[in-house]
Amino acid sequence: MVCLSSQLSDSDKIQIKTLVNNAFGQGYFDESLFLNENTAYWFLEKQNDDIIGLSLILLQSKIELELIDYLMHFPDISRFAYKKYSVVQASQRRRGIAKKLTKRAISFLTGKVEIIYSTVWKNISSEGIRRVLQNHDFIKIRDLFSHWGNDSIKRKYTCHGCKSSPCICDAELWIRQL
Repeated sequence: MVCLSSQLSDSDKIQIKTLVNNAFGQGYFDESLFLNENTAYWFLEKQNDDIIGLSLILLQSKIELELIDYLMHFPDISRFAYKKYSVVQASQRRRGIAKKLTKRAISFLTGKVEIIYSTVWKNISSEGIRRVLQNHDFIKIRDLFSHWGNDSIKRKYTCHGCKSSPCICDAELWIRQL
């Protein structure tokens, strides 16, 4: 299912926050994401009323990350989607949930954006999501060194991967043209 923030129940919001913080580090989840009504799309996989997997897609017309230098190679493209993260409950991994969420997101975004990009943590075991992106025609473009450092200082979270603040983890930039 795909939801705008206003369509999420209070229970959904609590579960999302818990899943994301457990995956990336306490304090990583940004509550302001629930306020991005027309640009944030939550792709949820539920079992009964429990969220067992989610992907967050942010629609963007401007790139606000340091990725802009690479994406400037596409001067005629103005509509981007950032696949911010996909998270699956530990007990539900390796069951195709991230694959299903990614497929739904691509289908939903076709005709709405021209490029989907994603950043993947390099220092945490991320082979599963790399495989999912590769299998959905994403291409790794480059490494982003200490990618979440400034963000971890600004938002005051401790990274789950490197266990530090500021985060010193590197990321990879992946893109797919639609």
